[in-house]
Amino acid sequence: MSYRRRRYNKPSVLDVYYQNIHSLRTKIQEVRYFAAEFSPSLMCFAETWVKYNEAAPPIVGYRVAAHLTMANGYGGVTIYSGSDVFCNSA
Repeated sequence: MSYRRRRYNKPSVLDVYYQNIHSLRTKIQEVRYFAAEFSPSLMCFAETWVKYNEAAPPIVGYRVAAHLTMANGYGGVTIYSGSDVFCNSA
């Protein structure tokens, strides 16, 4: 896959943020603040502990690119992509 950011007069850069978050729900305010302050292209979270079939919490300016949960409520991965990031299959 290839990714690109829609930025004019700037080089295309893919900024990725990763964190083993140990419960996305309890830290969503900090994540939203971080996203607004630093605007990474992708934010990847492991150990989200979001319950099975529960939606990922929304973040302004981002869409959920992937959201995997576990039946026991532990584990899980969520990936947010910035609204200006486009993915094309290779």
